[in-house]
Amino acid sequence: MQAAAAIARGLTGGLKPGEILRIVRAQVRPIVGGDCWALARLDRGKRSWDLTAVEGQSDGNPGPRGRLPLDHPLLAPILEFPGAPFFGCRRPRPESDGRDLPFGVEIGSYILLPLMTRGRLAGALVLGNTTGATLDRTDRDFLGLVADQTALALENAHLSDQVRRARARLDHWLEADQDRAVISVGREGIVLSFSPGAERMLNLSASEAVGRGIAQVVGSSDLRAVFSELRQTPHPRGWEGRIRIRRVDGSTLRGEAHLRPLEPFSGFLLIIADVSRQVELERQLKRLTVTDDLTGLYNQRDLFEQLPREMERANRAGSACSLCLFDLDRFKDYNDTHGHLAGDRLLRSVGAVVSRTIRAKIDRAFRYGGDEFVLLLPNTNRAEAQVLVDRLRRAISQALAGAVTFSAGIAEYSPGMESKDFIEAADRLMYRAKRKGGVRMGPGTAGAETGRR
Repeated sequence: MQAAAAIARGLTGGLKPGEILRIVRAQVRPIVGGDCWALARLDRGKRSWDLTAVEGQSDGNPGPRGRLPLDHPLLAPILEFPGAPFFGCRRPRPESDGRDLPFGVEIGSYILLPLMTRGRLAGALVLGNTTGATLDRTDRDFLGLVADQTALALENAHLSDQVRRARARLDHWLEADQDRAVISVGREGIVLSFSPGAERMLNLSASEAVGRGIAQVVGSSDLRAVFSELRQTPHPRGWEGRIRIRRVDGSTLRGEAHLRPLEPFSGFLLIIADVSRQVELERQLKRLTVTDDLTGLYNQRDLFEQLPREMERANRAGSACSLCLFDLDRFKDYNDTHGHLAGDRLLRSVGAVVSRTIRAKIDRAFRYGGDEFVLLLPNTNRAEAQVLVDRLRRAISQALAGAVTFSAGIAEYSPGMESKDFIEAADRLMYRAKRKGGVRMGPGTAGAETGRR
């Protein structure tokens, strides 16, 4: 068992397959002989054997490496009984010219040791031209230990190679991609590398970022939540989405983030593109599609999108919601007297006064069409809506020196109403006011009625 202990000491992490084979051969050859040795990794995806290391007839004379088909006669027997060693003997073939590729020498007796990883056949250790027939039970147990140690070392070598390749690709990305932030993050959320693009985007040097937690480097609550979830997943998948980032200097940006696990899973690769300009253009485009060009208020299209949402919110929360529809009095006469350009300037001025008067981030104002306007007033009952509309009437009269007045109808939402019902209720009240001569809200001296049913 001294040889087994020597192999265990020698097979440290990070060895290449050729180094693994030489260490194993040095300890095992005095016991079983053999002048042709090979490590073969089973590639199930390509249905082949990958000869990662081959030692030829003499020490220090490695043979060729490459791939062999899955049914190669030298290796196929181990597939029939995975996990059990195979002791075989091959007869020379005249057509082989005395050679048995890929070893470059003729193979007679040989041993196949299965290399098992997590209960599955992962490869084979080939010992060619051995004295297998004379091995006793102790020798065979020893070979079983050798196979276990070799399997572990070969898996570590394969993983190390994957890590090396991944890091090489990462280094290439870090150097080549100057417009994106490329950040590698360990499994525990610590920044391992920080690209020049990341330095420029986040206003932070690599020396300041590496070694810190990703949450300290990329200030984003969205990203923190994603990392927290993925770190608890044994085999995490990728994630992508838009995030809001707060830089260390307090400024903000919008980023398109792509997060991918590094294979084998040793952390994550985070790639961020700055899409702040794109987001702003999308916001402007969205605003153009829902905004009236003349007045700057929201348009009728947006009204029909927003109204059902506010009605549903009021219904769900049991809160009040009012709708005011108002129409400028005798606007046609104003247009006929002063011209359409003056009429457009008047509508534009009304829109500006409405925007200044309503409650910011609560109310929403729309140009319904022509000289008709709508106010959507969440969390507002009829009496509160009347106070706001009175304030708007005074503001318009003051700003336009009495050049225009309006008539309004105020409807208050009641459960069961549809959007059409809600608008028609306010519309009926507004036209009642019109028929009374304008400059009022709904019929009666109180100045308003609800649209309840």
